[in-house]
Amino acid sequence: MIKSLLKYPYELFLWILQKLPGILGIKVRKLVYPKMLKGCGANIHIAENVFINKFQSITIGNDFSVNRYSTLLAGINDGELFIGNNCYIGCFCIISSHRGTVRIGNNVMLANGVLLEPANHRFDDLTKPMRLQGHNVGSIIIEDDVWIGDNCVILKDVKIGRGSVVGAGSVVTKDVEPYSIIGGVPAKLIKKRI
Repeated sequence: MIKSLLKYPYELFLWILQKLPGILGIKVRKLVYPKMLKGCGANIHIAENVFINKFQSITIGNDFSVNRYSTLLAGINDGELFIGNNCYIGCFCIISSHRGTVRIGNNVMLANGVLLEPANHRFDDLTKPMRLQGHNVGSIIIEDDVWIGDNCVILKDVKIGRGSVVGAGSVVTKDVEPYSIIGGVPAKLIKKRI
């Protein structure tokens, strides 16, 4: 594997950068990633084994933290990812803005295993396999001060209002009003916080 990576120095560099363990890795990524990202604030903490692609389509604010084995995708079909200030992303999260746009506000927490997916496969043409029909592309907007629990799925064209809580294991397919607590598959209103 290393021999094949040597043919592609940039990919080898990224692979090493992503794998650097512990405090050393965090400090190196804190120095290097801001120069690679479209925009980056101060005090970012990116753990080892976090996969990022299309750095030039990702903007991250101040005081950002992402934990191990998470993935930040952007770039195909003009997809962009915007993450505000004071945000935390847990382990094994996937933010897939490589098709569509994801906007995450300030003070947002994503627990472990959260998936944000702003595109769906088309499937209306019965004469073609679904994998050849392209995608319906949309966006996901998560406003300020939102907490999304473990293993939630947020699908395209969803806006989660300010101050909301999404219960663990929920699948969100529709907009969420501000200060709502929602849960279930599909997610429904449990109660309002105010």
